[in-house]
Amino acid sequence: MRKTVLVALLFCCSVAFATDGSFTGQVVNGPNLESGKKWVFVQGPKGPTRRVEISTAKVTYSAAVPKAKREAKPEDGVREGAEVRLTANQDKEGEWQASAIEILKVAPE
Repeated sequence: MRKTVLVALLFCCSVAFATDGSFTGQVVNGPNLESGKKWVFVQGPKGPTRRVEISTAKVTYSAAVPKAKREAKPEDGVREGAEVRLTANQDKEGEWQASAIEILKVAPE
């Protein structure tokens, strides 16, 4: 009984302390296919770069992006040079998994 309670408590703590974050930056590499996943590298304004898995993220455009510059499929707008805001969760291995991507500025042509 004690082991069951301890395991349940540890599980709840690990879920409660999952790292969620929102950050902005420029896509500097990607999307890249790596072992069946879509990865992008996003460099923040102060220099740090994060690798983020984006295959299940919902992609939208900011209202500031003119409709004429938008791709038909927003996912196609996530490419090198685009400025993005990501909402992501850091998994137990420390990898970022995006749940939402907002394109703030399209990549230069």
